[in-house]
Order: sequence, then C-alpha cells, then structure tokens
Amino acid sequence: MVSFVFSQPALQNWLRPERSVQLARVANIVLVVWLAWLLADLGWQLFPQPESGEQAPAARVGGGAPIKRGAARIDEQQIAAWHIFGVAGADKPVAQAATLDAPD
Repeated sequence: MVSFVFSQPALQNWLRPERSVQLARVANIVLVVWLAWLLADLGWQLFPQPESGEQAPAARVGGGAPIKRGAARIDEQQIAAWHIFGVAGADKPVAQAATLDAPD
C-alpha cells in the first residue's frame, strides 16, 4: 500500500513563499493555455465548415440497396390521418356523475 503522508519539513519546504509563487505561476500558465484552447475551439464552432464536393458513401441497411440522401418527401395527408390528438368534432358522451345530497 502506498502512503501519501508527507513529513512536516517536506510540507514546509513545498509551502515556502518562494515556492508558492512558482506554483502560482505554473498554475496560471496552465489555466491560460487551457482558456486559450477553449476559446479557439469556440471560435471554430462559430464558423460553419465549408461543404466538400464529395459526398459520403451511402449507408446500407441490412445489406440491401444504398439509401439515397436527398430531400425527404413528407406526405402531410398521411401525417394528418394519424389523428395523434383524436378526431376533431367526435365528441364522446360523458357519463353524468350521480349527485349526492350531503347532510348539512
């Protein structure tokens, strides 16, 4: 088993004011480099990538014919026939709840 216990003189050596200034400089340099990396990545994400002239090969599903990547045809009538929220104007009869006379 590895022990990470430091002796008091070793800790005092690492925590000397001269050493802490050096550690602060190293930490600042690391943070500035990391921030520059993140800002550069953000900058590249803001600009769209140009479209290349080549298209990716078509994917095959189950070894069948390749899938054509084109404008998808949407059939609005078919979607409207699904009646996702029910049929408009088709009211179902509502059963009336029995009224109870509560005592005063």
